[in-house]
Amino acid sequence: ITSHSDIAAKLLFPQLDLSSQLPDYFTQVYKTLEDLTEEIQKEQLDHDRQIEQQGIQCAQEMAYRQKEITLAKFSYSRAESENDNCQSSLSLIKIKLSSNENDQSLIKKELGRARGTRAFTESYFKNKTSQNEELLSILEESQEYYTSPVSFSELSELASNLLTFSAENNAASQIAPTLTSLAQITADSNSVPSEKVNQLLEVLKIGTQESRGILDKLNLESSDVFNDLISRLNSELQRLEQEEKLLQERIGDLENCIESQQNIMFQASDKDFRDSGILRSIQRLCNDWKDQHGAQSKLREDEIGLIEGLKNIGEK
Repeated sequence: ITSHSDIAAKLLFPQLDLSSQLPDYFTQVYKTLEDLTEEIQKEQLDHDRQIEQQGIQCAQEMAYRQKEITLAKFSYSRAESENDNCQSSLSLIKIKLSSNENDQSLIKKELGRARGTRAFTESYFKNKTSQNEELLSILEESQEYYTSPVSFSELSELASNLLTFSAENNAASQIAPTLTSLAQITADSNSVPSEKVNQLLEVLKIGTQESRGILDKLNLESSDVFNDLISRLNSELQRLEQEEKLLQERIGDLENCIESQQNIMFQASDKDFRDSGILRSIQRLCNDWKDQHGAQSKLREDEIGLIEGLKNIGEK
């Protein structure tokens, strides 16, 4: 019956005749198995040290990537908040700008109306002044002419001139009292003393001069009111135009803010995505290293177990 030692020896050294030389060769085989075990153990130790260093590298790299991801998320969140603030401010500024533009439009319309009204009143005062000057000229010429008793035909001519002036200048209320008085003093006579006629004309002349004075005063007051209104409207328009300029500049700043923050959000999102991908790759690689270390460690353990089995066989 063949012993276990012979079987082990024949497996290791199939060409040897072990019947007489078994002790020496078994010693050599045993030493070879010991050396092989030490080599496997050294290889395992080297691999353990390598996986330890790899573990440290993995931990450092994963911590770095996780920090970068956290910073990217924080950067995105902060930029998003700032972007929302700029968007909100931009909406408010645009509302203010729209209101400003509406106010400017209203003031420009008011300026147009004020200038139109002033042009109308100036034309009115100019026409009335011209009418008064024309009437005063008629009255003064008549007073210079009537130095002796005034005949009925002369009074008729005077009345005709006054009626024509009244009709052309819509001045019936101004002329009517004088015409009535002239009709009364000529009712019972074919001529009237010049003093009496000139007295009536003087009353109309004084009234016309007073009317001219009132018109001049009203025209001056109207001019002052107009100038004050134009001054206030122009000042307000200038303020609004300056405000519009500032609002436009603010809109430009906010639009730049939005563009800048959106760029930051894009870059932060891209960095988050990129570093998250790298982190997953590192985690897979580190897990592969661990799995590989575990598998190779198991193989070495099996190899050592096999060697120990052979050594045990040899010892029997």
